[in-house]
Amino acid sequence: MPLRSPWSKRKYKRYTYYPCQNKSCSCYGKSIPRDKLEGAFGEVVKSLQPSPSMLALAKAMFHNAWSARHEQMKKASTSVKRQITEAEKQIERWWFGSCPQPTTL
Repeated sequence: MPLRSPWSKRKYKRYTYYPCQNKSCSCYGKSIPRDKLEGAFGEVVKSLQPSPSMLALAKAMFHNAWSARHEQMKKASTSVKRQITEAEKQIERWWFGSCPQPTTL
């Protein structure tokens, strides 16, 4: 169930809170201040440690993604170089085709 964070306004200040939506919880229907809930969530996230196998898997995934992107860039570079060479050939054909040839004496 997604959390929603409505706010209420008192005089000049807004207060953001999360209403508890878990029907089996003793806090059901009560409002929990956003700062308190997000602070507690941040502490949980800080306490998490990935396992060595998870780190190895993530490293392998990043390496594969990097290699695939590197191959794409090499192909794109080759294609651009080929296009430049072809454009230079067309320029030479146009330039030397339209210019009068020098005469020898």
